[in-house]
Amino acid sequence: MTEAPITMRWDGEAMIPASQFWAARADKIFVVGEVYQIVEHHDRSQVSHNHYFAAIGEAWHNLPDDLLTEFPTAEHLRKKLLVKAGYADERSIVCASKAEALRVGAFINRWPTTLL
Repeated sequence: MTEAPITMRWDGEAMIPASQFWAARADKIFVVGEVYQIVEHHDRSQVSHNHYFAAIGEAWHNLPDDLLTEFPTAEHLRKKLLVKAGYADERSIVCASKAEALRVGAFINRWPTTLL
């Protein structure tokens, strides 16, 4: 499966990569003669975006009090739900002291993002 969609154009008979960039990417990912299923993708609208964040905010406002320590803001809830749904990864590191936590944080911030 690809990391991101490959932009294609329908020419009436076949899906054609929209540019040389997409053609090269398709050559790396797909096998000639293999059968693939495609799904149409629509970018979300601003209305859809606003509705999503309003729904998360409303859900957060309706959390029971005992969950507010785990989700102190709607943003905490949103991020946890993204992890739970598989759209993001979460890792935690337990440190023995604040000084150790600062050292680990500094190390992670210098780590190349391609390895994270």
